[in-house]
Amino acid sequence: MDVAGDPWVPCNNPSPAVHPNGTLFLACAWSMRRAASPFGPWSETWGIGGSPTGTGRVWHGRSWEDPFLYFDKRGNWHLLAHTYTQETYGQGGNPVSGHGFSTDGIRWHYAVEEPYNNTVAQSDGTSRTYSTVERPKLVFADAGNPHTPTHLFNGVSPV
Repeated sequence: MDVAGDPWVPCNNPSPAVHPNGTLFLACAWSMRRAASPFGPWSETWGIGGSPTGTGRVWHGRSWEDPFLYFDKRGNWHLLAHTYTQETYGQGGNPVSGHGFSTDGIRWHYAVEEPYNNTVAQSDGTSRTYSTVERPKLVFADAGNPHTPTHLFNGVSPV
């Protein structure tokens, strides 16, 4: 990825979000940058990984990618992400989602528990299990609660 002519670590499917203070942030699965506008200037990259150096993208034994960055009503930071291991997809026990959270965007914590799994309830009352549930996106559609997600969208692949 290249932001305003400044080479950055590779970042597939970056997630932009506007902080309550108006600053624009751009998250990768393991790093972040900030700017006052999309045109920059952009800050230096800082790591948000789970290692002591803040780099890397493996936490709790699983790889994280495709982050969705958002802020709650108290200004806390959240990353919803696709997670995976090297286990065979569809064999049960293979994680598909993760949740990272921070109070300042620098010191991150990553939950062991998944926010959702790979079984989706259908409108006819049945359910369907997918091998992968990727690229999470949240919708905030409640005007009375604008910082609370109302819907989750994912790309999925059948087993």
